[in-house]
Amino acid sequence: MRSSFRTETRHDRRVARALFALALTVYAFFGQGCIRNTDGATMAQVTAAMVDHRDLAVAPTLPGGDGLDGRHYSQYGLGTSLATVPLYLAGKAFYAAGGGRIPLDVATGFALSWLNPLIGALLVAAVFGLARQIGVSLSGAVVAALVCGFATNLTPHVKDLFSEPLTALCLAMAFREAWRAKERGPAAAAFCGLWWGAAFLTRAASMAAFPALMLLVVMRLPRPQRLAGAAGMAAACLPGIAIFAAYNVVRFGIWTETGYWSKPFLTPLLRGLSVDLASPERGILWYSPALLLVPLGVLALRDGARAFTVAVAAFFVPHLLLYATFEDVFGGQSWGGRFMVPLLPLLCVFVGAAWQNLSVRARPWAVALLVLSAIVQFPAMYIHPGRYFTDLRIADAAGEVQTWPQRVRWSPLVHGWAYVPAATAALWHPDELRGLTARPVTRDDRELAANSLYFRLPYIWWVMAAFSGAPPALCIGTGGLLLGAIAAAVLWLRRTLRVAGEPEVTLSL
Repeated sequence: MRSSFRTETRHDRRVARALFALALTVYAFFGQGCIRNTDGATMAQVTAAMVDHRDLAVAPTLPGGDGLDGRHYSQYGLGTSLATVPLYLAGKAFYAAGGGRIPLDVATGFALSWLNPLIGALLVAAVFGLARQIGVSLSGAVVAALVCGFATNLTPHVKDLFSEPLTALCLAMAFREAWRAKERGPAAAAFCGLWWGAAFLTRAASMAAFPALMLLVVMRLPRPQRLAGAAGMAAACLPGIAIFAAYNVVRFGIWTETGYWSKPFLTPLLRGLSVDLASPERGILWYSPALLLVPLGVLALRDGARAFTVAVAAFFVPHLLLYATFEDVFGGQSWGGRFMVPLLPLLCVFVGAAWQNLSVRARPWAVALLVLSAIVQFPAMYIHPGRYFTDLRIADAAGEVQTWPQRVRWSPLVHGWAYVPAATAALWHPDELRGLTARPVTRDDRELAANSLYFRLPYIWWVMAAFSGAPPALCIGTGGLLLGAIAAAVLWLRRTLRVAGEPEVTLSL
């Protein structure tokens, strides 16, 4: 396959908008309407401190470290907290408009929970645009975008307030601008630097992508422009680095200190690699089977987009090695390898490239693989993850997760499906759920599992609202409207592809 720079066409822009709408409506349908993980709660508290008190300190019970002034500060990057400021203000406005009938933390949590659905939808459109820029066909680019949005473990991480989706978006845009450097010159290199700086401000581990992006910029620029392009990219990185440094100096007195004092890189490399790549708990291929097509995509791009392939490999390897040695190699309570999420958009481009080169006879097998990859994500979108992890802790304490067969059986991929029938059946027996609390206050695992409303129902915001005091008719109507919006987005995408002359994708939709 020969690949070269493509000017974005009117059809491409329409398809990108349709993909954005489809992703956003699906994410809105499955949204959870609150923040349930410690990372998100910590970043949200930084947002609240900045907006309400012009401060940065968080509660001492949250992850982080004690600063120069003896107060406690978050260990997470500032990027996500900055991105949630408009949503936090919207949540406060919603609280004020409701006259205080809804608690402030519920109103702001609901507003902040929409950040990653928006980021995820933008990321789907960005993957489509990146694939088209490097020369992937329209059908292949659509497949790359759909796989990224719905058939990798990015999907469940869009549901909660994690920093990985925003990092992934910034890095995907940085790679897109780096590829554009051949035609747009040093200006594209500068935009690449700005996007990388945003990614670095969100997650410091994005440092692993800097050499790869610089390499891609240099490889794409004509020889006389390489020095100017490299300098422009480096200069454009400075705002992100400066904010990162100032944030750390204000809190800890050292520009490189982030608060991760208790998280050294002590995991043996081989063990970490086995966890990230092959384990039933976090292995990237188990949770994103569509990535099995990546080698075929690499072959498809070997002629026209070799520079892109080299740059992605130059990012993939150090990123994988970094997190394979991280102390918390499992990434906490996450669906699959959360730390691998920033790599997924780039890998999905290769899946799209592979798709366009598959023979007619091979296409049905590829479709089956992609559908399987989407089905894999369903329990994480439907069930509160805490229910699984609560039961896992109980089973682990009883010694039931020791052997390989036990680990497979207790993998979220297998055990997560055990909750789907019960949660669905609970919808038809609302009387049995009366008295359960939607906001658990106990830490005892068994009591938590027995008394939490969140653990007993589909973990979807409009479903939970119906069992938490909101008018059921309104909630059911909202779900129906969202389903209608998804159907409309699918029809829009089908029509757009038909106009663009891509019947093979239109038929599959």
